[in-house]
Amino acid sequence: MKIEIDKKKYDVDKNSILGSELKQLAGIPLDKALVQEIKDAPDLDIANDSTVHLEKNMEFISELYDQKIKVTIDGEKRTLTASTMTGAELKKQLGISSNDTKLIRDDAGIDVVFQDDVVYEIRKNDEFFTMPAGINNGGGYSVWGSCLKT
Repeated sequence: MKIEIDKKKYDVDKNSILGSELKQLAGIPLDKALVQEIKDAPDLDIANDSTVHLEKNMEFISELYDQKIKVTIDGEKRTLTASTMTGAELKKQLGISSNDTKLIRDDAGIDVVFQDDVVYEIRKNDEFFTMPAGINNGGGYSVWGSCLKT
């Protein structure tokens, strides 16, 4: 069965494999992250001791290959080029008008409103949504966001 790791094709003769074996197959150190890329869904982290049930043409990406950060905004997958940036820089990279739109990250059910002049850490698979600036965030709890520095 053919699978892809870091955009290279590999033939595997089994139906399931450990995460550590996938890394060894592609020469990826065991201390580096590996994810399964899933179309129209968040990427799936693959731990060294995880058993992966293989299907034809599955795709995996390691942190050695994937230096960009994949996020979702309003349900659409996007790729960012930095892991820290101000709210204004993030909006610009995502093509959002800085003045009339709020950018909000869903942190385990808590809405984090990004401020333009605050530096934030962006994590792989973060989920963002937008809202017109004049509208309050529905009934959920809202915070101004954790930042790295002001």
